[in-house]
Amino acid sequence: MPDINGSRKIYDISTKEIFDIECTDHEHTTAALTTVGKYHFYNVAFEKANVIIDEAASAESDILVIDEVGRLELEGKGLYESTKNSIETAAYKTGNKMLVLVVRDHLYGQAISFFNIKQHVKVHHPDAIRVQ
Repeated sequence: MPDINGSRKIYDISTKEIFDIECTDHEHTTAALTTVGKYHFYNVAFEKANVIIDEAASAESDILVIDEVGRLELEGKGLYESTKNSIETAAYKTGNKMLVLVVRDHLYGQAISFFNIKQHVKVHHPDAIRVQ
C-alpha cells in the first residue's frame, strides 16, 4: 500500500495497476468508507484488493506478499478475508509456497494468534527472507 502524492494506493504487483484506497476528502464523498485513526479508506477498494489477493493466492507464484495486515484485519475488516483465505490455502500451510504478511512489530503477536498461524518467522528486512 504505497503512499503516492500524499495518499495511500493499492498496487497490484502482478498487473502493475495502481488505484486509490485512501479518500483524502472524506467530508465531500458519498462513497462508503472505513475509518482507521485519521485515515479514510474506500470500502470498494478493499473489496477489489481482496479479489486481487485471492486470485494471487491461487496463482502459480511461489510467493505472495500482503502489505499490510493491521488493526482493520484484526477486526475482521479491510484485507481480512483474503488474508484468512491465503493463510488457509493448502500450498501456504504446507510450505510449498511462501506467504509474507507485513505486520507492524506491536501487532505481530496479535496477528499470529488471531489468524492461528502455526509456522512463522519474524524478519525485519526483506533480505532476511530466503526463497528456495
